[in-house]
Amino acid sequence: MLIDTIFETATKLIWCLYFLAKHQDLQDKVYEEIKTQLGNDEVDFDNIQNLRYTRQVLQETLRCAVVGPSTARVQESEGELDGFKIPKDTPVIHALGVSFQDERYWKLPKK
Repeated sequence: MLIDTIFETATKLIWCLYFLAKHQDLQDKVYEEIKTQLGNDEVDFDNIQNLRYTRQVLQETLRCAVVGPSTARVQESEGELDGFKIPKDTPVIHALGVSFQDERYWKLPKK
C-alpha cells in the first residue's frame, strides 16, 4: 500500500514538472510565489498553506494528467442518466479522463 502511494505521488510530481517545463510563465509564477511566501525557510505544515498558486498547479496537474483515470461508488438512491434508470446499490464507475477534458465544464480543458 505504501509503495502504491509513493508511486502515485511520484507520478503526480513528474507530470507537474513536465507541465511546468512546457510553460515557462507558469514555472516562473510558482517560483516567485515560493520565494515570496517562503524566502529561505524550509517548507512546513504551516507555511505550505500560503502556496495557493502552487496548490492550484498541483490540482490542475491531477485534472490534466488524470493520474487516477477512474473512480467508483455505489449509487445510494435510484437515479437516472440520459433516460437510463440506475437502481439503488448499483456500482457506478466514473471515467475521470473523459469529464476532466470536457469543454462543457472546463474553458480550456487541454491547458
